[in-house]
Amino acid sequence: MKGDLQVGTSGFMIFLVLVAMSSLGPVALNIFLPSMPGMEDAFGVDHTVVYHTLTFYLISMSISQLFVGGFSDRYGRRSVALLGTFLFFLTSLLCVFASSIGELIVLRVFQAVGACAGIVLSRAIISDLYDREKAASLLGYVTMGMAFAPMVAPMIGVILDQMAGWRGGFYFVSIMGFFLFFLLLYHLPETHIVRHVNASLPRQLFSEFYVLLRDPAFICFALFDSMGLFCFFAFVTGAPLILADLLHAAPYDYGLYFPLILGGYIFGSFLSGGCAVRFGINPLLVLSLFFLLGGVFFLWLLLWKGVGGSLGLFIPMMLVAASNGLSRPGAMASAMSLHRNITGAGSGLIGFLQLGCGALATFLVSFFYNGSYHSMVAAMGVASISAIFFLFLAILILRFRLRLPLASEEKILP
Repeated sequence: MKGDLQVGTSGFMIFLVLVAMSSLGPVALNIFLPSMPGMEDAFGVDHTVVYHTLTFYLISMSISQLFVGGFSDRYGRRSVALLGTFLFFLTSLLCVFASSIGELIVLRVFQAVGACAGIVLSRAIISDLYDREKAASLLGYVTMGMAFAPMVAPMIGVILDQMAGWRGGFYFVSIMGFFLFFLLLYHLPETHIVRHVNASLPRQLFSEFYVLLRDPAFICFALFDSMGLFCFFAFVTGAPLILADLLHAAPYDYGLYFPLILGGYIFGSFLSGGCAVRFGINPLLVLSLFFLLGGVFFLWLLLWKGVGGSLGLFIPMMLVAASNGLSRPGAMASAMSLHRNITGAGSGLIGFLQLGCGALATFLVSFFYNGSYHSMVAAMGVASISAIFFLFLAILILRFRLRLPLASEEKILP
């Protein structure tokens, strides 16, 4: 099955299904942001309470990924994907009828559980079907498609908020969940055929995480991938503060220039999708380091010199975003290909580490912010150096493990 779809469904339809699955969470995360002021008025609370609907959504999504992937290793990808999508549809619909901010926060927690199933399982399904290089290529195209979700969701959210108030976004994502459920029902095959169930569910989950956590190559690939997300969240946290306090830019500059970052990410994902099979994964991962280091260096240089204004903040970040788009598919495919019988748990653990590093970046940049760019750039610089360490350590571990010549390294993963 590896390298060729032999599951009774066209490759293009599988691609559409995976993009839809992986886009559900980002759309639900971003589409209601323009409606937050309306929620404040509707529920009679201030903005800090309304932001709990975002905070607890992210926390729930992070923790849920640890379990959703393991469940799919035991019960299959298709059944868990259907259950998660139905849960997403149901909780999104119930959000429309929430009578208090507390109810909405609780429903958002369960909505995130359903949404994370699509993100985790789309990666696991790709690893079930393809070898390392082909998986990285398809992951590149899927993440490129997924990147459009946070770009267009707030714009759709504005329109829906004007038409139906704060409930408009939840109507929209509930309809998305409804149609995706039937799309999965008719077009998603089971890709995890061989399942070994010889222990209780808690013991199985513990055993799978034990196997993954004691594999230094898996951990290094996962942490290498997470460092790129650390840089992104550090920028997302620090950039609005720098724009206001240091650059004295207009408030709308952040929204105006943010699509440049998404464009960089889409470019990197497209490059990964087109080149992973042809040139191999490791050269692309190394190339992504040059993008990452170059972006962070020029970001520091332009801020230090005080030139470029808002564009001086966002154009270097395009390189960092391109690095993320270029490296993430290969890093995730490399990590999950090490243990093909538990790719669900591997995908979940990778997602947990990604969001955990993102949360840590947000905390550190905001905690050490002192009215300058130093906390943001320092955090991104440390993460960039750490990415170099994790990538080359992962490559060295695999070379030592299989004792292959350096020139043969590109095909060393099973």
